[in-house]
Amino acid sequence: MSITQQVRPLVSFRGLYEAAAFLSPIALFALLATIRIAIFVDTHSPVAILNAVALTVLTMMFVFRRPAKDVDRSVTSLLAALLGNFLPFAFILRDPNDWAGHVPAGIEMVTIALAIWTVLSLRTSMGITPANRGVKTGGPYRFIRHPLYTLVIISQIGLLLEYPSLTNCVILAMAVVFKSVMIQKEERVLRNDPAYVAYSQRVRYRVIPRIV
Repeated sequence: MSITQQVRPLVSFRGLYEAAAFLSPIALFALLATIRIAIFVDTHSPVAILNAVALTVLTMMFVFRRPAKDVDRSVTSLLAALLGNFLPFAFILRDPNDWAGHVPAGIEMVTIALAIWTVLSLRTSMGITPANRGVKTGGPYRFIRHPLYTLVIISQIGLLLEYPSLTNCVILAMAVVFKSVMIQKEERVLRNDPAYVAYSQRVRYRVIPRIV
């Protein structure tokens, strides 16, 4: 008589995905916040310290986020999310141009402050990969459906004005493409929720009021 044993894998694909989706953003945001604090110590830049505050808030929101009702666990979604969010941190920050004066710093300060407000509005619904952790309709979400992406891109445009180069232009363009993919995938998940369908009928525009 033969005995058949069913051996379960020690690590499942879902387990690896969940670990990567949870731990990698926390580790990256915490590392970037530490770098921004070091930059502030060296330069006393208000943009650097505000950036550090924003990244610290993001880190805490990830740590205490609520479980998702529905998640897109595809590898392409995880890669698009990581590249769309973290690729701009590869900007080459040397030889700044002074032709724009304080305009780039002003753009960055305003958009980062608004981004902090947006993240706080999400509370425990913050995430990187496409998921439904509850439909948010307050704060900046009263005006567009994906305000955080809009603010981050505008902030990165301000950084590009300060450090204009072909490399940085390509990095930003690629990040915008990945963010567009993220928006499409997020909407696909969220539209399974009738509450989001009703919300999207009230708030028609995704990233720019009355345009897109």
